[in-house]
Amino acid sequence: MDEASKGDALTVRGHTIADDGNGFLSLNDMWRLVGEPASKAPPQWRRLPTTLELIAAALQNMGKSHVKAKSEDGSVVYSKSGKGGGTYAHPVIALSYAEYLEPSLGVEVREVYLRFRGGDPLLADETLQKAGGDANRWAAQRAMSRVLRKEFTATLQDHGVSSSRAMGQCTDGIYRGFLGRTTKEELKNRNLPASANLRDEMNFVDLTGVMLSEALATEDIRDANRQGHSECYQSSKRSGTAVRKLIDDQRAARLAPPEEPAPKPTKRPARKKPEA
Repeated sequence: MDEASKGDALTVRGHTIADDGNGFLSLNDMWRLVGEPASKAPPQWRRLPTTLELIAAALQNMGKSHVKAKSEDGSVVYSKSGKGGGTYAHPVIALSYAEYLEPSLGVEVREVYLRFRGGDPLLADETLQKAGGDANRWAAQRAMSRVLRKEFTATLQDHGVSSSRAMGQCTDGIYRGFLGRTTKEELKNRNLPASANLRDEMNFVDLTGVMLSEALATEDIRDANRQGHSECYQSSKRSGTAVRKLIDDQRAARLAPPEEPAPKPTKRPARKKPEA
């Protein structure tokens, strides 16, 4: 499975099919989807002659480089104990097991897996339609954050900020303007490890503020044709500072008396019934 899919999970018939983080899929999760028939449990299926032939063919065709590196025997199927344990298999083998369990399940798993691997946005949308408000808001934030982040970094590259170090400093310009601290300093302030993703720890307002800061910096760098690390850093910091002030001013205004009363809502005139 490609890197973008690692650590994620497929959802079939409203249930998750776990991924072990290396691209191998849980056969036990598929087995549960069809009611856990004892005769078709993963250990029984693995001992079938046809399964052994399939595993041998897969190993021969794919080679050791395409199978699980941490597996003791380098097989395309392995078992593990403990929490999250069970039987895991390479997607090629997992799809065959799904078809063995139930032909219709095989079709569903194959379709969902192919769309999942291809990054089909409609699949994500269909999944979120069945999820709650928190999941939808989280997914929306993450998606928009990625979009704006990519536009910001692409703009930096187009305007002479090429090294990862210089790009990181421009990102710190956003954070220094908006949060008053660099990424490293903010992680330490929140008692988070240096490897943590700061955006994952932000509340809705702060993450929105960072996204707006990046959007404004992107616009300014492009429109004013800022060039090089220094100019792009200053643009990033100014944008973060401006958004921070906007939020702080709005919060301060909550404590102040209203400047003028809100206008009273007007009633719409009643619609006349058409004459008979």
